[in-house]
Amino acid sequence: MGIIITIFVFLLGIFYILNRWDEISLKNIEFRRYLEKERVFAGEPVKLTTEITNNKLLILPWIIVNNKIPKEVDFKDQRVLENNDSEKTYRIVTTLLSYQRIKKTNTIYCNKRGYFSFQDVNLSVGDFFGFATASKEIHYPMNLIVYPLVKPLEKLIIPSRSIQGEVSVRRWIIPDNLAIIGTREYTPYDSFNDIDWKATARTNKLQVKKFDYTADLSIFILLNVQTSDVYWQNVNTELIEKGIDIAASITEKAINEKIEVGYSSNAFFYGDNKRIFIRPKSGKNQKMFIFEALAKTSYLPIDRFEEFINKNIKLIDKNNVIILITGHISKDLIKTINHLLKLNYYIKLILLDNSLKLDGLTNEVDIIYSQELK
Repeated sequence: MGIIITIFVFLLGIFYILNRWDEISLKNIEFRRYLEKERVFAGEPVKLTTEITNNKLLILPWIIVNNKIPKEVDFKDQRVLENNDSEKTYRIVTTLLSYQRIKKTNTIYCNKRGYFSFQDVNLSVGDFFGFATASKEIHYPMNLIVYPLVKPLEKLIIPSRSIQGEVSVRRWIIPDNLAIIGTREYTPYDSFNDIDWKATARTNKLQVKKFDYTADLSIFILLNVQTSDVYWQNVNTELIEKGIDIAASITEKAINEKIEVGYSSNAFFYGDNKRIFIRPKSGKNQKMFIFEALAKTSYLPIDRFEEFINKNIKLIDKNNVIILITGHISKDLIKTINHLLKLNYYIKLILLDNSLKLDGLTNEVDIIYSQELK
């Protein structure tokens, strides 16, 4: 009789647990997910750790954790489920004993620069017999900022005033036109305005002025993510990525050469509620500020480029060399550039598309062409 009562009480207990499985099984479960570091360069591995703790006596026979992750994120040691064009699912299946904590660490990486958000987590818990399943969504946002990988500048642009091959930012960005230290032979990449006619007549070959350089000037990079006449249409992501690569390379070289550099764009910046406008400074911290802004730069323009420039030009000092990086040119943009030159701003124009028409643009602008996409 005692055995029967014991079995009856046992079955009654099981029935009670199964009947209230949703409430009991999910109670006192702790979930944590974190990255070893939240800022990395493209392709750099980083550890992703997931911790689950069962803070109760009840054993959880099986538990499934489905993590939604950005499609650009890859695992070195774990298979993932493809969901759709924007995300994947990283799944953990385990058992949790009474008061047990499990920790799972994986290595992830992302070959594309950007600002990537890890979204909600789905937790499912099942019983021993497969009769009951409980699940809940856990809001657990987490972000990974991936800096652009710095490429050699000479592989991104056609060097201007570069005699040696490796591009010196100090040489082709901020020449001091008042400090002429000699002449050299003309190259196709030199500005027509730099021709020294007296030296040309003397040598019977085209000669250009050779300048000394100053660190007094600083650089302000303005990136245009508008790639068509209607600024929010026909987005050319390849051109924008090339522009970001060029901006990153210029920033790297400027900081290495102790030149102050700043950055902004007419793009929407992921993860920020306001526009990013980084004033020129030097130093490693400034480089990382700009790299983070480049990582957050989206393909979505929020203004026509000329409107963006006109709204913000008062924030740019006239001792800044303005580097305009663009894959699109309009008549209004040409008018804006010409107007800035009349206001004594110094402008370098880097074309992401070398076939762009520049009709009406004053020849006082230094034009730099980019290398073709491969």
